Amino acid sequence: MYKIRIYGKHINISSDLRQEWRVNMKKIKKRSPEKMMSFIITGALVCALAVGVISVAGRAKKGSSNIVDLNETKIEQAKAEENTLKDSVTDYTRSITITDQADTLTKAAGDVKSDMQEKSDIPTKASDTDTSGPDTAHQGNNGVAANSADNIAAKYSFGENDTLKRPVNGEVIMKYSMDSTIYYKTLGLYKVNPAVNIAASAGTEVIAAASGVVNAINVSDETGTTVSIAIGNNYVTTYGLLDDVKLKKGMTVVAGDVIGKVAEPTRYYTEEGANLYFKLTVDDKPVDPVAYFE
Repeated sequence: MYKIRIYGKHINISSDLRQEWRVNMKKIKKRSPEKMMSFIITGALVCALAVGVISVAGRAKKGSSNIVDLNETKIEQAKAEENTLKDSVTDYTRSITITDQADTLTKAAGDVKSDMQEKSDIPTKASDTDTSGPDTAHQGNNGVAANSADNIAAKYSFGENDTLKRPVNGEVIMKYSMDSTIYYKTLGLYKVNPAVNIAASAGTEVIAAASGVVNAINVSDETGTTVSIAIGNNYVTTYGLLDDVKLKKGMTVVAGDVIGKVAEPTRYYTEEGANLYFKLTVDDKPVDPVAYFE
């Protein structure tokens, strides 16, 4: 019999049992390193698996976070674009409103201007309007009356058989000549003359050769102050080199009325001296006025 001590206790065993026990202990000692290695490998695999799971979970969480951030960014961009579009629509609406207001003001200003023009055309005095014909339009020493009508000349009649008063008494120093040229002393050249030039001292009164209505008053380098009077049937008398003219466009005159005075000659007529430039046209074509003098 043998005694062995296990956990502080002595146990009696037989020789066979002791031999069996030793064999089992050897087996255990022999298998323990293998089991330990197995445990270690298993533990390592478990740890590796755990690390992989944790890593995958972390990546999934990070990807989910990125997706959320991306979605939030897109939402913010969409809101910004929406706000920009709203601002653009607001600005466009405001510009349309301003344009409409400007158009309204412009139209109103035009209406006011038209009303003012219409009112300005209304005569304020009975003498401002001639309704009785060319003879009764004569007023004052000069026989001049203001008239706003544009077709007053239609009241007058002049034809081939009618005559003209001489606007001034004097010699014709430059005759009418449209078929051939005549010599201009001051200019030193030959050219045609659509009018006649009648010598007269500066300050000499000039009278209307025929009754009519003033349709133009101009100033030119050649003929100075120039007055045109429509005398009817598309006949027009033109007086140039005038001074002290009191007429206005639209006024009516009677044959013999003083319409101005002879002026000092312009630089085109310094050699010829003071004279009256007198022209007669029919349908805008010049004719010889001397052929119509009384």
